[in-house]
Amino acid sequence: MTTRSNAQAIPREREATTDEITALARGLAVLRRIATSDAPVSNRELAELTGIPKPTVSRITATLVSTGFLFQLPDSERFVLTASVLELSNGFLRNFDIRARSRPFLVELAEKTSLSVHLAVRDRLDMVAIDVIRPRSAVLVTRLETGSRMDIARTVVGRAYLAALERSVPPSHLTTVQEY
Repeated sequence: MTTRSNAQAIPREREATTDEITALARGLAVLRRIATSDAPVSNRELAELTGIPKPTVSRITATLVSTGFLFQLPDSERFVLTASVLELSNGFLRNFDIRARSRPFLVELAEKTSLSVHLAVRDRLDMVAIDVIRPRSAVLVTRLETGSRMDIARTVVGRAYLAALERSVPPSHLTTVQEY
């Protein structure tokens, strides 16, 4: 299954809309980059990855450390997320009753097929796994976990979503997907 690479999943800094608070958008871009990184990241790396000026990134990471969302590694200029970010994701997942209701069926499917089963929702041009069920004896093991992003146009879960859309009212994001 194809997942988006870190560079593809999050666009570099973009133009703000009139209703957008630029500082907040930049802070969220920094959080997203850290969340998708495989290792702790520095302000310099964050500036390169996001296109946000390094002094601004430094102020953002200082704020995120003081508010408890980031931890600066001792004797290092590198940052990692803290458990505080789980409050945000758990708040999102609590609103998905479908996870609890579908889980018995997904577990049964995973056990019968000996394959991992993923329940995902659309987020812009990605599908995001909101539940991952692995069978006790897996034929094929995936690296996906809850929160993993998958390209909507290049993955089975994304293509299944697109195939199930109501054809009479195509969503606005479909035009962008067709550009792939």
